[in-house]
Amino acid sequence: MIKNIKKTYQQPFEEKYNELKQQLKKLEEKRSVFNMFVEKIEIASVKESNT
Repeated sequence: MIKNIKKTYQQPFEEKYNELKQQLKKLEEKRSVFNMFVEKIEIASVKESNT
C-alpha cells in the first residue's frame, strides 16, 4: 500500500520538482545575462551623456 502511494504520488512529484529546479536554474542564468546587458547599456548611456 505505502509503495503504491509512493509510486503514484511521490515519484511524479519528485520528477516535477527536479524539472522545475532545472528550469529555475536556466531562468536565473538568463536573468544574470540580462542584468549584465542592462548594466552595459547603462554604462554606455552615462558615457554618451557625459561626452
